[in-house]
Amino acid sequence: MEPARALLLVLDGAGLDNPKPGNAVTACTMPTWFACMSRHGFALLEASGKPVGLDEGQVGNSEVGHMTIGAGFVIPSTLSRIQAAYRDGSWAELALWRRLVPNRKLHIVGLLSDAGVHGHIDSLTQAAMLAWHHGIADIVVHPVLDGVDSQAGSAPALLDQLRRALQEIKGARLGVIMGRRWFADRSGKLGITRSYTHALTGGLDLPLYHDEALRCHLIAESEASFIAHACSDSYYPGRYEPVLLTQHRADHALQLARA
Repeated sequence: MEPARALLLVLDGAGLDNPKPGNAVTACTMPTWFACMSRHGFALLEASGKPVGLDEGQVGNSEVGHMTIGAGFVIPSTLSRIQAAYRDGSWAELALWRRLVPNRKLHIVGLLSDAGVHGHIDSLTQAAMLAWHHGIADIVVHPVLDGVDSQAGSAPALLDQLRRALQEIKGARLGVIMGRRWFADRSGKLGITRSYTHALTGGLDLPLYHDEALRCHLIAESEASFIAHACSDSYYPGRYEPVLLTQHRADHALQLARA
């Protein structure tokens, strides 16, 4: 008697929800798959929010899938761990802050996104708030526009949200605004990343940012390819001024730091 055989097949992007309206995968688009489900049975599993280690209402993503499939238990996402560390005070207690405070100036760089895959707007604002609580007088936040993980075209609303949050933090201001194309590369090609670091460190004569420039750009392209603009003429890190990266992926942050 031959042993039973089973195949685990992961169909990327083939999510199902209940009730059915809104499902891209249907019996019409994938008849063989639905016939197998009807014949052998199936179960629906949650792929977003707390069941996969995300905050309540947070949309699932490929990073969570890579971590969760086959684990057998819930693995908190990077965003969830950062949020928890902010709430319980352990982020504020990191020894790193004692090294940053004497500088009196801090640059915070990270992805301006509401998706939470590779970065999140909350990580930017929380880092700025902690810097202020530790007595850092000048906090320059450099948001990197997303449009890949987050909805393309969502940057203006996210920028407004960031501005409102920074208004509550004394000494906080915006620095360089640029798309993620040159920031979120992880291929190891430092030439791509240096396009971002060159702009950040004052190596380019950047145009002054205004909302109309971003709106015009979004007519034809996503914010991911928005070229670097400066919000002031004193944005770039001076000699020995620290830069704090709030990127959720270590490979992005390491490549950026090397560049």
